Amino acid sequence: MSEAQAVLLGVLAGLTVLLGMPLARGLRTGQALLIPLSCGVLVYLLGDMLARAFMPLNSALLRRYDSLAGVEPAVSLTVAFIGGLVLGYGGLTAYLALTGVSDAAEPTVRGATSEPSPTDDSSELPAVHAAPNGGTTAVSAAALDVQRVAGPSSSRLALLVAIGIGLHNLGEGLALGNLAGNDWISISVVLVVGYVLQNLVVAGAITAPFAGDPQPPSWSHLALFGVIAGGPTVLGTYLGWQLVGMASGDAGDLTSTAVQALAAGAILFVLIQLLSSVTTLGRRTTRHLGLLAGLVIMLLIEVLIIGATGA
Repeated sequence: MSEAQAVLLGVLAGLTVLLGMPLARGLRTGQALLIPLSCGVLVYLLGDMLARAFMPLNSALLRRYDSLAGVEPAVSLTVAFIGGLVLGYGGLTAYLALTGVSDAAEPTVRGATSEPSPTDDSSELPAVHAAPNGGTTAVSAAALDVQRVAGPSSSRLALLVAIGIGLHNLGEGLALGNLAGNDWISISVVLVVGYVLQNLVVAGAITAPFAGDPQPPSWSHLALFGVIAGGPTVLGTYLGWQLVGMASGDAGDLTSTAVQALAAGAILFVLIQLLSSVTTLGRRTTRHLGLLAGLVIMLLIEVLIIGATGA
Protein backbone atom coordinates (compact mmCIF):
# COMPACT_ATOMS: atom_id res chain seq x y z
CA MET A 1 0.00 0.00 0.00
CA SER A 2 1.35 3.41 -0.96
CA GLU A 3 1.87 6.29 1.44
CA ALA A 4 -1.01 8.27 -0.09
CA GLN A 5 -3.39 5.32 0.26
CA ALA A 6 -2.37 4.87 3.90
CA VAL A 7 -2.98 8.55 4.66
CA LEU A 8 -6.38 8.33 2.93
CA LEU A 9 -7.32 5.50 5.28
CA GLY A 10 -6.26 7.71 8.16
CA VAL A 11 -8.50 10.50 6.91
CA LEU A 12 -11.47 8.16 6.63
CA ALA A 13 -10.81 6.70 10.08
CA GLY A 14 -10.22 9.98 11.90
CA LEU A 15 -12.16 12.83 10.38
CA THR A 16 -15.38 10.83 10.31
CA VAL A 17 -15.77 12.04 13.89
CA LEU A 18 -17.23 15.12 12.18
CA LEU A 19 -20.15 13.00 10.98
CA GLY A 20 -21.29 12.46 14.56
CA MET A 21 -21.27 16.16 15.41
CA PRO A 22 -24.65 17.12 13.85
CA LEU A 23 -26.41 14.27 15.67
CA ALA A 24 -24.68 15.05 18.94
CA ARG A 25 -25.48 18.75 18.50
CA GLY A 26 -29.17 17.90 18.29
CA LEU A 27 -29.06 15.94 21.54
CA ARG A 28 -28.41 18.87 23.83
CA THR A 29 -30.99 17.89 26.42
CA GLY A 30 -30.83 15.02 28.87
CA GLN A 31 -27.38 15.77 30.28
CA ALA A 32 -28.14 13.38 33.17
CA LEU A 33 -27.69 10.57 30.63
CA LEU A 34 -25.29 12.06 28.06
CA ILE A 35 -22.51 13.00 30.47
CA PRO A 36 -22.43 9.61 32.27
CA LEU A 37 -22.51 7.92 28.84
CA SER A 38 -19.48 9.99 27.84
CA CYS A 39 -17.75 9.03 31.07
CA GLY A 40 -18.30 5.36 30.24
CA VAL A 41 -16.70 5.90 26.82
CA LEU A 42 -13.70 7.60 28.42
CA VAL A 43 -13.36 4.87 31.07
CA TYR A 44 -13.01 2.33 28.27
CA LEU A 45 -10.51 4.48 26.35
CA LEU A 46 -8.46 4.97 29.52
CA GLY A 47 -8.26 1.24 30.18
CA ASP A 48 -7.46 0.56 26.53
CA MET A 49 -4.61 3.07 26.47
CA LEU A 50 -3.12 1.87 29.77
CA ALA A 51 -3.19 -1.75 28.59
CA ARG A 52 -1.55 -0.93 25.26
CA ALA A 53 1.09 1.26 26.91
CA PHE A 54 1.99 -1.43 29.43
CA MET A 55 2.27 -4.36 26.99
CA PRO A 56 5.79 -3.52 25.68
CA LEU A 57 6.97 -2.85 29.25
CA ASN A 58 5.52 -6.16 30.42
CA SER A 59 7.34 -8.00 27.60
CA ALA A 60 10.61 -6.25 28.46
CA LEU A 61 10.28 -7.19 32.12
CA LEU A 62 9.59 -10.84 31.24
CA ARG A 63 12.61 -10.93 28.90
CA ARG A 64 14.76 -9.47 31.66
CA TYR A 65 13.42 -12.03 34.15
CA ASP A 66 14.28 -14.88 31.74
CA SER A 67 17.76 -13.37 31.16
CA LEU A 68 16.96 -12.87 27.47
CA ALA A 69 17.63 -9.13 27.56
CA GLY A 70 19.30 -6.50 29.70
CA VAL A 71 17.67 -4.07 32.07
CA GLU A 72 17.99 -1.07 29.74
CA PRO A 73 14.82 -1.69 27.65
CA ALA A 74 12.71 -2.13 30.79
CA VAL A 75 14.09 1.07 32.31
CA SER A 76 13.54 3.05 29.11
CA LEU A 77 9.97 1.82 28.75
CA THR A 78 9.23 2.57 32.41
CA VAL A 79 10.44 6.14 31.94
CA ALA A 80 8.36 6.47 28.76
CA PHE A 81 5.27 5.05 30.50
CA ILE A 82 5.46 7.25 33.59
CA GLY A 83 6.68 10.27 31.63
CA GLY A 84 3.78 9.99 29.18
CA LEU A 85 1.24 9.78 31.98
CA VAL A 86 2.71 12.79 33.77
CA LEU A 87 2.98 14.84 30.60
CA GLY A 88 -0.56 14.04 29.47
CA TYR A 89 -2.16 14.72 32.84
CA GLY A 90 0.15 17.55 33.87
CA GLY A 91 -0.06 19.26 30.49
CA LEU A 92 -3.83 19.71 30.71
CA THR A 93 -3.55 20.72 34.36
CA ALA A 94 -1.03 23.39 33.39
CA TYR A 95 -3.29 24.54 30.57
CA LEU A 96 -6.16 25.18 32.97
CA ALA A 97 -3.83 26.92 35.42
CA LEU A 98 -2.38 29.19 32.72
CA THR A 99 -5.85 30.10 31.48
CA GLY A 100 -6.98 30.98 34.99
CA VAL A 101 -9.35 28.04 35.47
CA SER A 102 -8.72 25.72 38.39
CA ASP A 103 -11.76 23.47 37.99
CA ALA A 104 -13.17 23.51 34.47
CA ALA A 105 -16.08 21.27 35.34
CA GLU A 106 -16.74 22.46 38.88
CA PRO A 107 -20.48 22.98 39.16
CA THR A 108 -21.68 26.43 40.18
CA VAL A 109 -25.25 27.32 40.96
CA ARG A 110 -25.72 31.06 41.22
CA GLY A 111 -27.76 32.18 44.16
CA ALA A 112 -27.90 28.76 45.77
CA THR A 113 -27.97 28.63 49.53
CA SER A 114 -26.87 25.03 49.78
CA GLU A 115 -25.61 22.19 47.61
CA PRO A 116 -27.82 19.13 47.18
CA SER A 117 -26.46 15.77 48.17
CA PRO A 118 -24.79 13.90 45.29
CA THR A 119 -26.67 10.79 46.35
CA ASP A 120 -30.05 12.44 46.09
CA ASP A 121 -32.08 10.36 43.68
CA SER A 122 -34.88 12.89 43.32
CA SER A 123 -35.13 14.83 40.07
CA GLU A 124 -38.48 16.52 40.46
CA LEU A 125 -38.65 18.00 43.98
CA PRO A 126 -38.24 21.77 44.01
CA ALA A 127 -35.30 23.40 45.75
CA VAL A 128 -35.48 26.72 47.59
CA HIS A 129 -32.94 29.43 46.75
CA ALA A 130 -32.39 33.02 47.63
CA ALA A 131 -34.14 35.54 45.42
CA PRO A 132 -32.73 39.01 44.61
CA ASN A 133 -35.45 40.72 46.69
CA GLY A 134 -34.47 38.79 49.79
CA GLY A 135 -37.23 36.20 49.49
CA THR A 136 -37.06 32.68 48.21
CA THR A 137 -37.86 31.03 44.94
CA ALA A 138 -38.49 27.39 44.07
CA VAL A 139 -36.32 25.93 41.34
CA SER A 140 -36.82 22.43 39.98
CA ALA A 141 -33.95 19.94 40.10
CA ALA A 142 -34.09 19.68 36.31
CA ALA A 143 -33.43 23.43 36.04
CA LEU A 144 -30.56 23.12 38.48
CA ASP A 145 -29.06 20.40 36.28
CA VAL A 146 -28.95 22.88 33.43
CA GLN A 147 -27.25 25.48 35.59
CA ARG A 148 -24.68 23.01 36.80
CA VAL A 149 -23.63 21.80 33.38
CA ALA A 150 -24.10 24.92 31.30
CA GLY A 151 -21.86 27.96 31.60
CA PRO A 152 -18.65 29.43 30.31
CA SER A 153 -16.75 26.19 31.00
CA SER A 154 -18.73 24.14 28.44
CA SER A 155 -16.49 25.00 25.48
CA ARG A 156 -13.35 24.57 27.54
CA LEU A 157 -14.40 21.16 28.81
CA ALA A 158 -15.40 20.05 25.31
CA LEU A 159 -11.97 21.15 24.11
CA LEU A 160 -10.28 19.05 26.79
CA VAL A 161 -12.36 16.02 25.80
CA ALA A 162 -11.40 16.56 22.14
CA ILE A 163 -7.70 16.77 23.08
CA GLY A 164 -7.86 13.57 25.12
CA ILE A 165 -9.65 11.69 22.33
CA GLY A 166 -7.23 13.14 19.78
CA LEU A 167 -4.25 11.73 21.67
CA HIS A 168 -6.02 8.37 21.84
CA ASN A 169 -6.60 8.51 18.07
CA LEU A 170 -2.93 9.29 17.52
CA GLY A 171 -2.13 5.86 18.96
CA GLU A 172 -4.87 4.27 16.85
CA GLY A 173 -3.38 5.93 13.78
CA LEU A 174 0.06 4.50 14.53
CA ALA A 175 -1.43 0.99 14.57
CA LEU A 176 -3.35 1.62 11.36
CA GLY A 177 -0.28 3.02 9.60
CA ASN A 178 1.79 0.04 10.65
CA LEU A 179 -0.76 -2.40 9.23
CA ALA A 180 -1.03 -0.42 5.99
CA GLY A 181 2.76 -0.23 5.68
CA ASN A 182 2.98 -4.00 5.95
CA ASP A 183 0.39 -4.36 3.13
CA TRP A 184 -2.25 -5.91 5.39
CA ILE A 185 -4.87 -4.18 3.28
CA SER A 186 -7.98 -6.15 4.19
CA ILE A 187 -7.26 -5.89 7.91
CA SER A 188 -6.56 -2.16 7.54
CA VAL A 189 -9.88 -1.53 5.80
CA VAL A 190 -11.88 -3.42 8.43
CA LEU A 191 -9.96 -1.56 11.14
CA VAL A 192 -10.99 1.73 9.55
CA VAL A 193 -14.64 0.67 9.74
CA GLY A 194 -14.20 -0.06 13.44
CA TYR A 195 -12.54 3.30 14.04
CA VAL A 196 -15.40 5.05 12.23
CA LEU A 197 -17.90 3.41 14.61
CA GLN A 198 -15.79 4.49 17.57
CA ASN A 199 -15.56 8.07 16.35
CA LEU A 200 -19.32 8.31 15.84
CA VAL A 201 -19.71 7.37 19.51
CA VAL A 202 -16.99 9.68 20.85
CA ALA A 203 -18.54 12.62 19.00
CA GLY A 204 -21.25 12.47 21.64
CA ALA A 205 -18.59 12.57 24.37
CA ILE A 206 -17.12 15.75 22.87
CA THR A 207 -20.47 17.55 22.74
CA ALA A 208 -21.78 16.24 26.08
CA PRO A 209 -20.55 19.30 28.05
CA PHE A 210 -22.99 21.41 26.00
CA ALA A 211 -25.99 19.31 27.09
CA GLY A 212 -28.52 21.57 28.72
CA ASP A 213 -27.02 24.82 27.38
CA PRO A 214 -29.72 27.27 26.28
CA GLN A 215 -28.03 27.68 22.90
CA PRO A 216 -26.40 24.94 20.79
CA PRO A 217 -22.65 25.12 20.16
CA SER A 218 -21.64 26.87 16.96
CA TRP A 219 -20.74 24.82 13.90
CA SER A 220 -17.29 26.40 13.84
CA HIS A 221 -16.61 25.17 17.37
CA LEU A 222 -17.84 21.68 16.52
CA ALA A 223 -15.67 21.59 13.39
CA LEU A 224 -12.63 22.65 15.44
CA PHE A 225 -13.28 20.02 18.09
CA GLY A 226 -13.77 17.39 15.38
CA VAL A 227 -10.44 18.23 13.74
CA ILE A 228 -8.66 18.20 17.12
CA ALA A 229 -10.14 14.78 17.93
CA GLY A 230 -9.85 13.18 14.49
CA GLY A 231 -6.84 14.90 12.93
CA PRO A 232 -4.25 13.00 15.02
CA THR A 233 -5.48 9.77 13.41
CA VAL A 234 -4.21 11.07 10.07
CA LEU A 235 -0.87 12.12 11.60
CA GLY A 236 -0.55 8.80 13.43
CA THR A 237 -1.28 6.84 10.25
CA TYR A 238 1.43 8.72 8.37
CA LEU A 239 3.97 8.22 11.17
CA GLY A 240 3.01 4.55 11.55
CA TRP A 241 3.55 4.02 7.82
CA GLN A 242 6.94 5.74 8.01
CA LEU A 243 8.04 3.76 11.08
CA VAL A 244 7.22 0.30 9.75
CA GLY A 245 10.88 -0.70 9.86
CA MET A 246 11.18 -0.04 13.58
CA ALA A 247 7.71 -1.23 14.59
CA SER A 248 8.97 -4.46 16.13
CA GLY A 249 12.17 -2.99 17.62
CA ASP A 250 12.93 -1.16 20.84
CA ALA A 251 12.41 2.25 19.21
CA GLY A 252 8.96 1.26 18.01
CA ASP A 253 7.99 -0.06 21.45
CA LEU A 254 9.29 3.12 23.07
CA THR A 255 7.29 5.32 20.70
CA SER A 256 4.13 3.29 21.17
CA THR A 257 4.41 3.27 24.96
CA ALA A 258 5.05 7.02 25.16
CA VAL A 259 2.11 7.90 22.88
CA GLN A 260 -0.36 5.56 24.58
CA ALA A 261 0.67 6.71 28.06
CA LEU A 262 0.39 10.35 26.98
CA ALA A 263 -3.16 9.68 25.81
CA ALA A 264 -4.00 7.82 29.03
CA GLY A 265 -2.83 10.74 31.16
CA ALA A 266 -4.89 13.24 29.16
CA ILE A 267 -8.01 11.03 29.19
CA LEU A 268 -7.65 10.49 32.95
CA PHE A 269 -7.64 14.25 33.50
CA VAL A 270 -10.68 14.79 31.28
CA LEU A 271 -12.52 11.89 32.93
CA ILE A 272 -12.03 13.41 36.38
CA GLN A 273 -13.37 16.74 35.11
CA LEU A 274 -16.48 15.10 33.68
CA LEU A 275 -17.04 12.94 36.76
CA SER A 276 -17.16 16.07 38.90
CA SER A 277 -20.16 17.11 36.80
CA VAL A 278 -21.78 13.67 36.95
CA THR A 279 -21.81 13.60 40.76
CA THR A 280 -23.86 16.81 40.89
CA LEU A 281 -26.61 15.61 38.56
CA GLY A 282 -29.79 14.04 39.86
CA ARG A 283 -31.20 10.68 38.82
CA ARG A 284 -28.58 8.43 40.41
CA THR A 285 -29.83 5.32 38.62
CA THR A 286 -29.63 7.10 35.26
CA ARG A 287 -26.05 8.14 36.01
CA HIS A 288 -24.99 4.59 36.76
CA LEU A 289 -26.77 3.08 33.77
CA GLY A 290 -25.40 5.76 31.45
CA LEU A 291 -21.81 5.13 32.51
CA LEU A 292 -22.25 1.37 32.15
CA ALA A 293 -23.87 1.80 28.72
CA GLY A 294 -20.96 3.90 27.42
CA LEU A 295 -18.47 1.28 28.62
CA VAL A 296 -20.43 -1.60 27.09
CA ILE A 297 -20.88 0.15 23.73
CA MET A 298 -17.13 0.73 23.34
CA LEU A 299 -16.38 -2.82 24.48
CA LEU A 300 -18.73 -4.28 21.87
CA ILE A 301 -17.12 -2.17 19.14
CA GLU A 302 -13.68 -3.42 20.22
CA VAL A 303 -14.92 -7.02 20.19
CA LEU A 304 -16.15 -6.53 16.61
CA ILE A 305 -12.82 -5.01 15.56
CA ILE A 306 -10.69 -7.76 17.08
CA GLY A 307 -13.04 -10.48 15.87
CA ALA A 308 -12.91 -9.17 12.31
CA THR A 309 -9.20 -8.29 12.09
CA GLY A 310 -7.40 -10.17 14.84
CA ALA A 311 -5.54 -6.90 15.53
